[in-house]
Amino acid sequence: AVQITRIFFYLLAALWLAVGIGYIGQSDGRLLFHVIAGLMFASIFVFIALGMNITKKPVYWIGVVFLAICILLTIFGQFGLADLVALILFTIPLVIMLARRKEFLQETS
Repeated sequence: AVQITRIFFYLLAALWLAVGIGYIGQSDGRLLFHVIAGLMFASIFVFIALGMNITKKPVYWIGVVFLAICILLTIFGQFGLADLVALILFTIPLVIMLARRKEFLQETS
């Protein structure tokens, strides 16, 4: 379960990289575009850091909260096919983390 979740976190980082690059390509130069793109690129590093340290207790709970926030933001925005894919990719690791919590919190790696 831990390794599968790590893979999902790295997959989510790659997804945000692709989305961020696409978003920058649509930029019209307004500050808001740059702020949103910056948040997208920051989330790449968050997902990688969470994936690397997911078996540490505080990081595990930060990961749970971060995924829950991502799910809520996905649901309450304009919802399309890309959002559905993102929602699935956010939900799978969250469900694994909650269902197999003991595996995450017992490992020392």
